[in-house]
Amino acid sequence: MEDLLNTPTKKINLNNLVSLNLERHVLSALLKQPQIFPEIDTFLTDVDFYNKVHQTVFCVIRNSYLKNEKLDKVLLAQKIKNLNINFFEEVDIFDYIENLFFSNINEKAGIEACKELIKLRIRREMCGNADREKEFVIRNGDKSLEELFSGVDQIHNDQISFYYKSDINQPIDIFKNLEEDIEKLGNEPKEDGVVVHFNSFRELFGNFTSGSLSIFCARAKSGKSTMLNNLLFGACTNSNQKVKGLIIDTEMDTRMVQRRMLSAMTDINEYYIRTGKFRLNSEMTQKIREAWKYVKKYNGLIDHIYVGSADIDYVISLIRRWYRKNIPRNGDTLALIVFDYIKLTNELGDQKYKSYKDYQIVAQKIDKLKRLSIELECAIISAGQTNRMNEQRKSGYLRTDTGAAVGLSDQINALSDRVFLYNKLALDELAEAKSEYGINATHALIPLYLRIMGEKGPNKELVKFRIDKDKYTWKDNFIYYNVQNFKVTELGCLYDLEEKKKDKFDITEDNHDDSDIL
Repeated sequence: MEDLLNTPTKKINLNNLVSLNLERHVLSALLKQPQIFPEIDTFLTDVDFYNKVHQTVFCVIRNSYLKNEKLDKVLLAQKIKNLNINFFEEVDIFDYIENLFFSNINEKAGIEACKELIKLRIRREMCGNADREKEFVIRNGDKSLEELFSGVDQIHNDQISFYYKSDINQPIDIFKNLEEDIEKLGNEPKEDGVVVHFNSFRELFGNFTSGSLSIFCARAKSGKSTMLNNLLFGACTNSNQKVKGLIIDTEMDTRMVQRRMLSAMTDINEYYIRTGKFRLNSEMTQKIREAWKYVKKYNGLIDHIYVGSADIDYVISLIRRWYRKNIPRNGDTLALIVFDYIKLTNELGDQKYKSYKDYQIVAQKIDKLKRLSIELECAIISAGQTNRMNEQRKSGYLRTDTGAAVGLSDQINALSDRVFLYNKLALDELAEAKSEYGINATHALIPLYLRIMGEKGPNKELVKFRIDKDKYTWKDNFIYYNVQNFKVTELGCLYDLEEKKKDKFDITEDNHDDSDIL
């Protein structure tokens, strides 16, 4: 009996990855401390046991717990014997169960033993995973290096994702460490997440916090990439934080992005940079050369990868690899990742998505990006398309829009932490901004769905307008921006602009009254 119970039922060449004594320890804990079962049942399964006998004993014990049956040693042994499994022929199962009941293991030790058993199983699976990676490389010599790296990463990341999902799905006592965590935050107050350099944006919508996914939606060629890149550049060049950024680009190569960023820094039309004709103008040449000292200062802050139509699993593999290489575990450096942008790509030709509708594929992308932001504890900002409905808006539509304008999938609205419309202003909207507030606005950022808000967000969600002497109406708040040469300048939110206009009106009224009195 001892030989059978102490011999692994699978051949294994690795040391210290199997402990039959630990498996017996866990079984004893389940029998002697039945109150631990509800806790360990969320993570312990039969596959955590290496020995077939122990797997069977665990399954019978678990079944008895679920049926709320008393764990009597004789009845338990009889149930196992009734299974008529051939590897019990050399084992006196009654004596074996009797021995398990002799253990004096306590509740805490029992739970710890279960966790150690799972750790052994995971280590075995990691070794098996390494074998699968090795086999993949050997069998696919005809593939490119990029395909080989992607395939190996996929095998590795699938395992990480499995363990990660298992971990985040465990129930957590909401109030257990609440006092300690909040008091710790109060002892060292600071901005949360990656600080946004646009003041109105930060006040209304907050910063890019760890584990958040923010989506900026607009029609094609409306400047989504420009907005994302400006947000990233502003965050990475903030002297009060150490932030490193990554742009995953589905449309523009690195050279194009470089020139656009230089255009934003120098306020020179990108055409003159692209063609080299800036050199024909002394003022432009001076601006370009003055910019080099800043460019050197920003070296190493932002990386760019052009991925074209790569599928989302490959993209996530790239992000994980970049993150592990560039972001230290000590929390000294924050990461901000731009994924530009969400669209249907190579998933359409993948067999595993064969039965999926377009909107379901997009929903999977959003879900994977959100999970990745939580896994890596970083913020991800991205862009999406709006449908034609957003092009057909009438004057004033800016203030009354809904999520119906967001294209591809409603899951963009449901799964993201923040969803915005980033509208290029129509002619009447340009005129309204100029006549009402004296600003040269070109774009408006309209919040649609917000799980995260800034310090003043709740107080400025609605703007009050006077229609007549005693009549008022309300409009949703939004932010005006000016975009020139790929540089985005914030001009203020509707709420603040209206307040300034009211103050100016009140002052004018007072002066008028004084002159009448005189």
